[in-house]
Amino acid sequence: AARSMRTMCEMLGQAEGGEAFEVRAVCSTATEHAAGRSGGDILAEGGREPVVRHIAGVGRPVIRCEGRGVSYALLDVGQIRPWELTPDADEDLTRLLLHEILGWTPDVAVVYGGSQGELRRRLVLRHRGAAIVFGLRNHGYLTGTDPFMGVDLVVTPSEFLSGVYRDRWGLESVALPTPIDLDDIV
Repeated sequence: AARSMRTMCEMLGQAEGGEAFEVRAVCSTATEHAAGRSGGDILAEGGREPVVRHIAGVGRPVIRCEGRGVSYALLDVGQIRPWELTPDADEDLTRLLLHEILGWTPDVAVVYGGSQGELRRRLVLRHRGAAIVFGLRNHGYLTGTDPFMGVDLVVTPSEFLSGVYRDRWGLESVALPTPIDLDDIV
C-alpha cells in the first residue's frame, strides 16, 4: 500500500506539460521492512539529501527531504513497523501534521490505514477542507466498524478488490491499476 501510494504521489508531483501538482507527504519512518533500516535510510539511498529538524511540540526529530516531486516531512520513529507505532509516536505524528498544515491546506489528501490515529488525522484534514482519497490495497479492512469514515473517495488496484468491498460494505470505489515507475524495478 505504502509503495504504490507513494508512486502515485510521485507521478502527480512530476506530471509533465505543466500539469504537476504540489505534493507534500507527512508520515513516519516506520516501514514494513524495518529490520535494520529506517525510512530515513531508504530515502537517503534515493539521493534525497535528508535534513533533520526539531519542531516545537513534536517530541521526535523530523526528517525533511525532497524527491521525485514530493516534499517529505517524516517523523523519525526509528526502526519499527507501522503497526508498532507507540501512542506517543502516534500523537507526535498528529502534531507534525497539524504543524505542516498551518497556513496551508491540501486540496486532496491521499491516505491509507485504519488505526484510530490515522482516522483522527484524516478527520483533521477533512475538517480543514481537504478531500480525502483512501488508497485501499488489500483485504485488511473487511472487519471492524466503518473503516472508511471521513473518506470521500476510495481507490483500489482492481475491479476484483472493489467488488470484495462492495459486497462486504456496500462501498463504491474506483479501480485504478497499481502505478508502476520503471525506475523502481529496472
